[in-house]
Amino acid sequence: MKVAVAVFILMVCLHAGEALMCKACPSILPCRIQDTEDAECTGSCMKVTVDGQDLAVRSCSPIKMKERCESATTLGKSAYSCACNTDLCNSGPSISPPSVFGLTILLAAARGLLN
Repeated sequence: MKVAVAVFILMVCLHAGEALMCKACPSILPCRIQDTEDAECTGSCMKVTVDGQDLAVRSCSPIKMKERCESATTLGKSAYSCACNTDLCNSGPSISPPSVFGLTILLAAARGLLN
C-alpha cells in the first residue's frame, strides 16, 4: 500500500512539470484577448468564438485533446471551437485545433450570448 501511495505522489509531481501555458478569460465570458491571463493548464488550450465576433472564450481543458477545430450551429448561433497543445496557442485570431469538453464550452458561450 505504501508503495502505491509513493508511486501516485511521484506521478502527480512528474505530471505537474508538464504544465502547458494557455490564455484564459479571468471571469467575464466571453472576453477580448487583452483581458486574458496566462494560466497553467494540465490538458489542452481551448478557444471558442461565436458568429465570428472579436470576443471569445479562452480556457484550459482538464484533459489533453487532439489538436483540431470544429464548427457548429447551436441555438441559431454559429460557433468555431479549437483545442491545441502548445504554450499560448489559443492567443491568436485562429489556432490549430474540441471534443465533448469543447462542445460544452461552445454551448455555454452560445447560451450566454442569447441571454
